[in-house]
Amino acid sequence: MKRMIVRVVQTAAVAVVLLPATSSAQTTAPAQAAQSVTFSIDDAATKFNSAVRDGLSQRLAELQSTLKDASARVHAALERAQREQTEEANNAYEMTISGELLHVQTALQAIVGEQGSVLGAQRELTQRLEGIRSVLTKDEATYSREAKEKQALIANMASQLDALADKYRANIESGATLTPDEDLRVRDLADRLKLAEQDAALTDRAAAESSTRVARLRDFDGRLSAAGGEFSLLFNRASGQVALLGRVADMRKKGIEVAAVITQLNNVSQQMDAVDAVLREASNTFDELLVAPSLTDTGTAAIVPQTPRRSGLDVLKDVLQKRGERARGGGR
Repeated sequence: MKRMIVRVVQTAAVAVVLLPATSSAQTTAPAQAAQSVTFSIDDAATKFNSAVRDGLSQRLAELQSTLKDASARVHAALERAQREQTEEANNAYEMTISGELLHVQTALQAIVGEQGSVLGAQRELTQRLEGIRSVLTKDEATYSREAKEKQALIANMASQLDALADKYRANIESGATLTPDEDLRVRDLADRLKLAEQDAALTDRAAAESSTRVARLRDFDGRLSAAGGEFSLLFNRASGQVALLGRVADMRKKGIEVAAVITQLNNVSQQMDAVDAVLREASNTFDELLVAPSLTDTGTAAIVPQTPRRSGLDVLKDVLQKRGERARGGGR
């Protein structure tokens, strides 16, 4: 099974700076501190990395080691069984397989045991990223709207300067100075226009950067979601393999037990054959005793021929025959 390691770069902080808007009605803007919102995902990222690196990946490495050792032991037992071709070697091979199946099953169960921590950490990190992405998406829309408003403000102030240029065209052509109030008005408008243009440029950059951040978060969130699906698939597969190996181990264990029972039955059968032979011999001896020769008055033995062994059918025939004879006798 391929070792899977997913690392999450721990982002200490993602700062979103909200720039204050410049009003066209203000001639001087009071100093305003930038509003900063900081998001920290260190704890969620650390938890996820730990669940995958220290938990799941470690269990996967243990499974690989278990499979390697199991394969070596099974091959050794198989070679012995093929070489010796004895019942003992065959049973040892079957026992080796059963034992290694249980070892692999235990290793797979350890992987399934990591499911809660890995998927839980993945969900927590995903939720954290969704919250950040939601805020950044709103900021992106805010910056885009402000950029349009600032462009409208710039156009308005540029239009005012154009109107003043038309108004004082004669002064411009003749080189005559403006009154102090008029001169201050023109220079103030020019300063505010320059500041508005700088503000608009910063807002455009903030909108672009926010859009890039949102795109990156979406991309990472997509990869994290895909990883979550792969993790679920891995755990489901491992869980299914645990059940499957359990069935195989049980079947092989029963096979070994049945083989042992058959061996015992064969031993019993041999004993039964031996007992049956003894019983047959005893029966013959008993029959011989029943028909043993008796001594006559002359002291010589009268030899009685040995009665052959009768079957059950012969016994039943005799019963019917005797019953018939009794019936005939009673009739008479």
